[in-house]
Amino acid sequence: MWEISTGQLPFADQERDYSLAMNIINGMRPKIKSGTPSLYQELMEQCWDVDPKKRPDTDTLWSKIHKMNKACYEEHTNSNDIIINSQLNNISSSTINLSVEIHTFEDLSSEQRNIIEDSQEAYHSKPYDFTISNDIEEKMKKLSCNNDK
Repeated sequence: MWEISTGQLPFADQERDYSLAMNIINGMRPKIKSGTPSLYQELMEQCWDVDPKKRPDTDTLWSKIHKMNKACYEEHTNSNDIIINSQLNNISSSTINLSVEIHTFEDLSSEQRNIIEDSQEAYHSKPYDFTISNDIEEKMKKLSCNNDK
């Protein structure tokens, strides 16, 4: 657990020898790095207990780590929800003035009306008749067969 929380091997600066093994048996543990979550730290220290009967079993470890992950996820999700809701409130509370002007074309001359009608023609879509050759499927099959080789 210490290696996971630090990204380093415990006692990396010491020889892997009899002396280190005896020190660990006698209770020497690596220093817990600052920033390690307290629940994780407590669980790690339980795993380090000199008495094996006081150490958590794998089911307990799994359950506690799962709860920590879930709590972390929920905290992260809740903080994201708060940020998103705050931003939505800012958007909805800001006033956006949209003015719509309706123009009537009754007073326009016939020449002006023609110009407007002609310019609006550019925005109309025109139907096109595209035909796809019937042998396209056969050509596609040949291409895929050649690519499979």
